[in-house]
Amino acid sequence: MRRILLILLMIFSGCGKKKEYEYYWLKYRMEKGEKYMVQYEQREAFVQKVEGRGIKSRVRRETEVGIQLKLEVIEVEEDEDVRFKCCYQNVKIKQEGPFGNFVFDNAPQDSSNIFSLLWKAIMESELEVTISPDGKIKEVWGMNEVTHKVLEEIKRNTSLMVDTLFLKFLVAENIEGMMRMVWNIYSEDPIKVGGKWEKDNIFLLGLPVWVRKYCTLKEVDEDRGIIEVYSLLFPLPEFQALVRYDVSGYLRGRMRVNMDTGVLENYEAEGPFSGRVGVGEDQKVVVVFQGRRKIKIVMKRVM
Repeated sequence: MRRILLILLMIFSGCGKKKEYEYYWLKYRMEKGEKYMVQYEQREAFVQKVEGRGIKSRVRRETEVGIQLKLEVIEVEEDEDVRFKCCYQNVKIKQEGPFGNFVFDNAPQDSSNIFSLLWKAIMESELEVTISPDGKIKEVWGMNEVTHKVLEEIKRNTSLMVDTLFLKFLVAENIEGMMRMVWNIYSEDPIKVGGKWEKDNIFLLGLPVWVRKYCTLKEVDEDRGIIEVYSLLFPLPEFQALVRYDVSGYLRGRMRVNMDTGVLENYEAEGPFSGRVGVGEDQKVVVVFQGRRKIKIVMKRVM
């Protein structure tokens, strides 16, 4: 009798757990009409030193970002690509750094700041985004309209001369960078527990950063999966052609994903970063910074 009870206990205790040798196809399986709310939060605290041309200063800087997106799936293609409508509901940014300081609280606090005008245009726009089943951003509709709005705002509020190609770069990376953080996370191939894969992202808030993610599927339980993520930070070569800078560091964290829909339900990561920026035409003034960054993403389905 005792042996029978032990056997039954072993059987039922394993019912909820997925087998470690099974392969899982991590991909998006959302349906038309589904709506989601994404909350992105980022906090940075760092020390900034400025040296050169008789200048020498040391100050502590902080950046706080809170962005809320509303998404609606408007089409699921035959090849399983997902197209959704994206609206920015709330954007609150307090940024201090080598490219200047600005505050944005659902509206520009300084109409002469290019980043404030950029976010104003993004909030006033409705975007459509298509992602592949593994999360690659395939197309974003609406970015040209955002760029046009920013240019009009710059002409109306400032005397700045802005290169259109550079502005398009800023618009694309601010919009697509966050999309990649939320969506571009899965392997192109089936993965078993313990399996590893890599993903490259670009993210821009202040300094543009190329992020290489090293991902490991740690466990699968019922309809939830846990992915361990170790991300290395690098400067973006395309931007280094415009501004002489360097950045390095890492982020370590975990993602919780829904195995049925593929939706990233929660991601929290943190880690150190450091870098330097050359200022002025002769680059003789140097800004050196070192600090720590924390990121949190929460995504929920809404009615």
